[in-house]
Amino acid sequence: MNVNKKVSLGGRVRGLAPYLLPLIGRNPDWESVRYLLISNISIVQVKWLKPSNSFVKINSDGSCKDGYCGGGGVIRDHRGHLIH
Repeated sequence: MNVNKKVSLGGRVRGLAPYLLPLIGRNPDWESVRYLLISNISIVQVKWLKPSNSFVKINSDGSCKDGYCGGGGVIRDHRGHLIH
C-alpha cells in the first residue's frame, strides 16, 4: 500500500486508505474524512430468539480495563423465562 507519509492512518482505517485517498487527496480536511467514515456506518437491530423446546440459552459478556475485569450472564428457558 502506498500511503503518503504525512497521512497517518491507524487500525481498521488503514485498510480503507486505498479507497479514501483518491477521495480526500494528499492533504485532507480531517472533518471530511470523519464524515466519510461515520456516514458509512449502518445500524442493525438485534433480537433475542428463544431456544427450542427442552433447551436453554446462555447469554454472557465480560470486559477488562486497567486490570479490572467483570462479567455476567443469564440462562433462559424455551419460554424466555430466567432460570435462577
